[in-house]
Amino acid sequence: MAPFYGASALDSEAAASVISTRGGPFCLLAHSSSLTSGRNGTTLTSRASGLNRAANKWVRNGVVNGAPNGEAGGSALSRPLMFTLRPPTVHCPSGCQDVNDAVAEAWARGGGAAWLPGAPAVNYSPAEGGCFSLATADGGPLSDAALSAALDSIESAALDACVSRHLVEGGDDRLHLANGVNRYFCAPVSPPMDTILRGACTCSPPTPAGWHAARGLLRDLWTGCTTFEEATVAVRKRLPAALGLEPHMLPAAEHDIQVVLHPSGSDAELVPLAIAEARAAEVGCSRVINIIAAAGEVGSGTAPAAGGRHFSAFPPIGDRVPLDGVAAGFSPTTTVVELAPRSSNGRVLTDYDQRVVAAVVTAEAEAAAAGEAAPFFVLHAVDGSKTGLRVPSVSAIDALRTRLGPRVLLVLDACQCRSDAAELAWYLGRGAVVLVTASKFFAAPGFCGAVLVPPSAAGPLSTVPTEAIPRGFRDYLTCSEVPHAMPALRGALPAGPNNIGLLLRWECGLTEMELYAKQRSCLDAPIRAWVRRVKALVRTREPRLSLLDECDDCAVAAGTTGATRVGGVNTIVSIKFLSGCGEGLLTAADLRKLHRYLTCDASTALPPTASAEERAAVVPVCMVGQPVKLGPYGVLRLAMSAPLARKVATPAGLAEALEQDAVVLDKMVILGRYCDVLA
Repeated sequence: MAPFYGASALDSEAAASVISTRGGPFCLLAHSSSLTSGRNGTTLTSRASGLNRAANKWVRNGVVNGAPNGEAGGSALSRPLMFTLRPPTVHCPSGCQDVNDAVAEAWARGGGAAWLPGAPAVNYSPAEGGCFSLATADGGPLSDAALSAALDSIESAALDACVSRHLVEGGDDRLHLANGVNRYFCAPVSPPMDTILRGACTCSPPTPAGWHAARGLLRDLWTGCTTFEEATVAVRKRLPAALGLEPHMLPAAEHDIQVVLHPSGSDAELVPLAIAEARAAEVGCSRVINIIAAAGEVGSGTAPAAGGRHFSAFPPIGDRVPLDGVAAGFSPTTTVVELAPRSSNGRVLTDYDQRVVAAVVTAEAEAAAAGEAAPFFVLHAVDGSKTGLRVPSVSAIDALRTRLGPRVLLVLDACQCRSDAAELAWYLGRGAVVLVTASKFFAAPGFCGAVLVPPSAAGPLSTVPTEAIPRGFRDYLTCSEVPHAMPALRGALPAGPNNIGLLLRWECGLTEMELYAKQRSCLDAPIRAWVRRVKALVRTREPRLSLLDECDDCAVAAGTTGATRVGGVNTIVSIKFLSGCGEGLLTAADLRKLHRYLTCDASTALPPTASAEERAAVVPVCMVGQPVKLGPYGVLRLAMSAPLARKVATPAGLAEALEQDAVVLDKMVILGRYCDVLA
């Protein structure tokens, strides 16, 4: 059979050269006759008659003859070509058996490369770490075009397998998988098109655009088009612009914002704590008191991390650590004060500002009574709690900054990233450290955080001796996540291992950020329309579903002049559930069960008394925000995301989104009705 379109035929040496010089994941093993077409392995492509997927069967021992009727298939090559996959970003000192197995299975399941005349038969054997073999069928020559097509399609499968693998690496145990999903029921792959995604206030699977970008970046790393260090530098440089921050928004002294990448918004708390400890020593303070705003409605790891403690036994970089143990080098005397924004009945506190001030006054009085020097305060503000609250008010923040002077570091927790650029600039302009993530509003896979540090706050990470930097950072960061402008912190960190997972999660997020930024000016109105109409849909399902008191949203908003939200509204719609018996509201524990059933086909979980219509209504897969405990009851949440904002920007997109929201709400109603009998 003639080569494809007159492409040159390759002998064994030339074909081997193509594989060995291609780079990327391909590692040429040998020219050998020990593995020939249709023997000792799985043939992943059929012969010239076309793809024969029925032949691509996996049997118990993992080895099957894929050639129909046991045909071996002749080879124009003097010897079959053997190679394995060893992706440069995958740590596999003894061979990448799992990667090779996954690629071979996925590649075969997809039918392999598009058939070309002269295409090689591709065999796979799981022996010796996984071995692919190429040999020509029907005695025809191997063309360079056909070889490239086969290698391209294998590389594509390898990229998919490795992106999925890397997305759950380089983080804490929240990324660990059970039955293919993390604890938030998200898989590290783009979900089926009919999945309804409204869980961006908690965790998201990769979006199609993000996945495509991550694949492209990973291939660039494999082929040497970029290095890990160059890629992380690019992420840090792209982030401020993607957030909409421009120099004219900031005082001249605060223009040079530094970005530290962090595996999550929780462990990002270590950066402001390290700054605070250094500042406290400079001004002679006795200890650090870290005030956490909106306690209970921020990340579960926020309070431990704010105290310099490990919130997971599985840190992103280091070995296992004692849960709640103090990270090496951080002071064990830091006091964390958690100020909940709600009373025991779940209602927002209208005197929240006064409570924040009272916490400061009380701490100062206790220090004085003990004969200690005045404490140093880390004061958190939150824009976008789990239910969208913003606390405390900016007037209270300015008053405390005036009162405490050099004894306070302001931190804005904007990890939901539902803040307009003007608000971020307001805080940065006041010397605040700002915590952001791409894994909430911008729908990157969980988790990827960053710390924006203005020049007035960055000093301790730049000028202190390297040995003064807490060694506990080494469990979370390498030097690549830190800019050169922070030599003290960067110098205290190891050169590796490279956190490929964090880099790819950020690439997913930045892709969505930049897509959103292109349309930012025209998305506010569609976002508001979606929020308004989703709330209307909830009201039509009362009393089974009801909105969290909308007055709660504005009760603490006084004094926020100049600080704005994405869309100008709270983009998290929090929903209460009437209990099955119609008396009282479902608790957060009840809603954890409902949350799980929302993420799967729940038709078989309903009792025998359920109708056919009810069973049909609980089939769709719906990803929503995880339950939040608000006193005696809980809420589930529907959240706007950047991809959804782009979708609802057109009338047709808005209509489709609202149809999906109605499906989610109907499933919620039925699951809530049967909550008491669900397993």
